[in-house]
Parts: sequence; C-alpha cells; structure tokens
Amino acid sequence: MIRSRSDDRERVTPPGSRARLDETDHGRLIAAVPWTQTGLVKDEAERANGMSHTTIADLRRLLAAPTGGRSFILGPTLPEAAVHDFDVRFALALPQEYHLFLTRVGNGGRLPGESGDWVLTPLAETHGGQSAASPFPITAERMRERLATLQNGLVPPDEEPFPELEHLWEHGDLPPGCLEVGRYPGGDAILLITSGDLRGSVWCSVNLGTPELTPAGEPLGFLDWFADALRELSADPGA
Repeated sequence: MIRSRSDDRERVTPPGSRARLDETDHGRLIAAVPWTQTGLVKDEAERANGMSHTTIADLRRLLAAPTGGRSFILGPTLPEAAVHDFDVRFALALPQEYHLFLTRVGNGGRLPGESGDWVLTPLAETHGGQSAASPFPITAERMRERLATLQNGLVPPDEEPFPELEHLWEHGDLPPGCLEVGRYPGGDAILLITSGDLRGSVWCSVNLGTPELTPAGEPLGFLDWFADALRELSADPGA
C-alpha cells in the first residue's frame, strides 16, 4: 500500500488498486490510462472481453486456497430472480461480471483484518441504486485525458484527480451511475460503475473518486479487481 496525503489527511491507496499515488504531490493520480471497451462474460468459464481476464473458476480456486491464513467469508449466492428484481426496481442492468459474482460466487462477504474488515456488501444493502441507471459523470475519454494530464504534471499538485466529482460528495451522496458495493479496511468506499462507457469498472472513493487500474493503466473489471484485492489483502496480516 502506498501512503499519500490529501486535504492534510493521511490516505492509503486501496489494496488491490493499480492507481499510483505520489506521496509528494498530495495524492495526485499519475498513471496514464489506455482504455479498452468493456465486453460481457457469457458464462462462468469465459473471460470478460477487453476487461477482466479472471474467470469464476479462477476465483473459486483462489478462495479455496487462501494465503496468509485468512479466508474470505462469502455470503450465499443469489438466485437469478433476485438479481432480476434488483435490476427491475432500479431500471438498470447490473454489469455482467458483478452479476456472475453474485450468482456463482457469493452475495457479499468479508475478510477480517487487524485494521478493519474488507467488506463486500450484499446486493440488497448496496447504496446508490436510485441513481445507478444515470450516466456516470466521467467518460472514458475524460478519464484518459485527465490521467495523461496528471501524469505530465500539468495541474496543481493538490488538485483532486477528477474535481468535477467533488460537489457530488458534499451531502454524503454518491455520484450517479455507480453503486457502493463495499468498503476497504481503511473505510474507503468501493464503487462499481453501472452506467456510461466506463460501466463495469471499479473505482474507489479515495481522493473523491479514483479508478482502480492495472499496471498498464487500464481500468479493472470486477472479477480482476476482486482477484487482485483478495491476493493482496489475504496475504497482508496488517490489512
């Protein structure tokens, strides 16, 4: 984990995150992002086209052989009807990787840790459903341009990665087009983008909104993100 400072508070980049935060630049995101269009996972053996390489079978193997002596405690899987009812209630279609996780792996869960639990929220307890079908404010083009600008040092060092998101957090609300699906041990919210052309990617509330990235600077889909976070957090006794 890479520590940084933002608004005079010590922050920690989320375990499993591939976004790079520079300590001396107040937590500025400096990774450039070449983004690839999202595809769908059609069954549990298939990889997501252009986003996750992790399969449901890969996750089951990881969960069955935890590292560091700590296991992720999964909730029971959801029936398809329950996911369908959620979609109908909020007039949306959950990203397919998350849908598969809920119905083939588990409906939420937690990894106990010394500094707090890593929590995935059961679907019925997620936050943001009322606005989840509205477009997420950040487009893929904006993300690419903004991260390239940050990488090149062309903005003030104390500026947030995406300042247009700041006012959306003022009253405790989430930005539209996403669900809060969990929390990292340090308390930062885990956001799943549910609408717009970044749909299916995972973000974090650190620095008022930061995409989870691969080492190559691409946004992480839900299955890849969960696999990376599981490896890192289960192996870290202090997490």
